[in-house]
Amino acid sequence: MSQYRDDLPWFPLYASNILSDKRYRLMSPLERFVWISILLECWSNGSVPADPESLAKYLGYPVEQVEAGLTDRVLSFFREVKGELISPQLEEYWAKQTKRRSKLSDGGKKGAKRRWSKTSDDIATPLPTPIGSPLPTPIGSLNTLRSNTLQSNTSLVKEVDPDPWIAEYEAELNKVKVTV
Repeated sequence: MSQYRDDLPWFPLYASNILSDKRYRLMSPLERFVWISILLECWSNGSVPADPESLAKYLGYPVEQVEAGLTDRVLSFFREVKGELISPQLEEYWAKQTKRRSKLSDGGKKGAKRRWSKTSDDIATPLPTPIGSPLPTPIGSLNTLRSNTLQSNTSLVKEVDPDPWIAEYEAELNKVKVTV
């Protein structure tokens, strides 16, 4: 298990799965409070103390409330290992995500290696330098225009006769201005 859980600060909490679990449905509000507190701590830190008194100090809650909420129903979601409570479900998900991220990282490294190891011989149109390296000087002139490649658009511009309704509208508009 990795010590650095900040890399994955969230975990899925499927409401329909939790609500359909009989153990959860039978919990009191205090049990649910203790359960979710332990679950969140297990995700962030991997485990919590199994001893109720130490757990209360760890969570920052009164010992009486933690002892009252730490029932068999709550403990059924966790496993005790060397005096610590862990969540097998969260550990399984953590391992799955760590493996997935490792595979993605390896794939990215392979792709980068493949990309940056290419030379101009590997490319269909040879380049003077490897991909990604800047050229020392521009290819071709930057300020030369060839007149034979330019085409005039004067043939596209033509005079348009105004629509008759525009003339009528303007005449009516002028009459209104005069009478007002």
